Amino acid sequence: MPVGARYIGDVGILFKTGAPGSEPAPGSAVDAREVREQLDAVLTSPQFAGAARAQQFLRFVVEEALAGRSGEIKESVVAVQVFGRAGDFDSRSDSVVRAHATHVRERLREYYRERGARDAIVIELPPGTYAPAFLPAAGSPAARHVWRRWVLPVALAAGLAGAAWGAYAWWTRDTAVPIAVLPFASLDGAAEADYLNEGIAEDLMTALARAPGLRVAARTSAFQFRKPDVGARSIGRELGVGFLIEGSVRGGSDHLKIAARLVNARSGFDLWSADWEGPAADAPVFEEQIVREVRRALGKPPGKREGAGAAAARPPASAAQEAYWRGRILLSKPVEVQAASIPLLEKAVEADPQYAPARAALATAYVMALYHGTIGERDEALRKARREGARALELDPGSSEAYASLAMIAFAFDHDWAAAQRGFEQALELNPSDARAHLQYAMGLVTRGRFSKAIAHADQARTPDPLSFAASNYVAIALYCAGRYDESIAAARHTLAADPGYASAHVAIGRGLAVKGDFAHAAAEFDLALRKYGREPWILGRLGYTLARGGQRAQALDIVDEIDRLQGPAVQTAFIYAGLGDRQRALDALDRAFAQANIDLNFMGVDPMLASLRAEPRFLALKRRMGL
Repeated sequence: MPVGARYIGDVGILFKTGAPGSEPAPGSAVDAREVREQLDAVLTSPQFAGAARAQQFLRFVVEEALAGRSGEIKESVVAVQVFGRAGDFDSRSDSVVRAHATHVRERLREYYRERGARDAIVIELPPGTYAPAFLPAAGSPAARHVWRRWVLPVALAAGLAGAAWGAYAWWTRDTAVPIAVLPFASLDGAAEADYLNEGIAEDLMTALARAPGLRVAARTSAFQFRKPDVGARSIGRELGVGFLIEGSVRGGSDHLKIAARLVNARSGFDLWSADWEGPAADAPVFEEQIVREVRRALGKPPGKREGAGAAAARPPASAAQEAYWRGRILLSKPVEVQAASIPLLEKAVEADPQYAPARAALATAYVMALYHGTIGERDEALRKARREGARALELDPGSSEAYASLAMIAFAFDHDWAAAQRGFEQALELNPSDARAHLQYAMGLVTRGRFSKAIAHADQARTPDPLSFAASNYVAIALYCAGRYDESIAAARHTLAADPGYASAHVAIGRGLAVKGDFAHAAAEFDLALRKYGREPWILGRLGYTLARGGQRAQALDIVDEIDRLQGPAVQTAFIYAGLGDRQRALDALDRAFAQANIDLNFMGVDPMLASLRAEPRFLALKRRMGL
């Protein structure tokens, strides 16, 4: 943000606050005294109490902004001034500032959802910057003052929507424009039509993500806003975006009527709208039109990646379109039901062999089922995943999804890290908003011991997907493998505070406590996870290790027998034998895990529960066979 300017997000206007280094001018909508009072309220709230670094971070950036130095609030400056890093700080290998900025944003969102819901001033840390914004809350005297003094004259002169966008575009002229596509509403009111509403919206996400200059919120977060009574400003704040695409659908699989509009999330005003009617199979043509018009409205010229997307968006066969949309919905569901998407996506490919998005989605479905062990006949499924990913790229060289799926195969199954790294980086170059690819790449980096870069990619996944807890869970995994147990536990506890039902966080907490030697509390955390998920081997192995380390040998061996009865991954029994100090049986279990192609074996070199085996010749030989 330019020095000496402040952004009033409610109305999308920039105005001068005085010379650099001076206090905001008296009579401005938000002055320094009001901001500091609000800052004190925020920092003493339950959301920030006890979080010393988050408090220091927020106070530093706010005071710098009030001193007129917003343009100087860089990552390197925050690293040195707040976290005590050296002057040669390298953000590429140290994500401390990005990680804490994400936590500060989450704490601010939580504060304004709860205790600060009625506060007159909102302090925000907009995504993509470390310079805070001070916003008068909607309906407050300050907001009304800004409206009367600034917005009405501009609106009379040039039209409100255009003026609001002009100011916003100036503010973000050198950065990607953050935008979200919400699930389209069904005007027929039929729940069965969800596949149409979500399918059209997801197609738009994919097409927009291919267009340079845009950052698109992930489906996981954007599709949480299905209720029409949630305002644009609230949605924009939750998702960290400035614009929304909303729409409605009427009709069925043979004939559709679609309406779409682009909304300024900060003002609530429409910037563009259009209607379309025709065969459902022709919907991709309208979707491409929406992308072009949205980019035109946002002042973004066409880019090279859009040309590649045009071929992928050709009208598919009618049967292929419906099956694809239905399959994509299932692919977005929890792990245990994702494999049900495969028959539908296979039907889509059979109905239209030239339909690249269906082939890319089918490759993803196979890879996810293989990774989570929800599909049999591993070799055949792997062969099909390779085939569909390769064919998708032949049809559409710009398919980031296909690149990511093939990269996952190279990482998790072929143990070819060089090929995997090239694939992930190509996928993210094509679609920087692909949260799933960021997380997959992060896990691959963890297995190579590249923890700082892994955490950075997990953090980047949280930008387009701020309401998903998967990224926080991956950060906790990376911190655990890096030996930063207290930070890993803290990250998992923060996730639980936001969503007490996210039981995977109990596993993350238990894992960290176990390797720290707090066996009783670790076992209690694993028990909480078992109550949620049942007697799953991926939890039992960690619990068995904990019992073994805590001296409960008989109980630990009972869990070995239970895992064997469940035909669970041998790597889980390796954890237990390692905890018992039986290195030979632990190594035998790892050899069996290799023969079984257990996915978790990719983490053998960095998992602290196997640390006692790292100097064993058999362990080192197996690492070499794994390409680690």
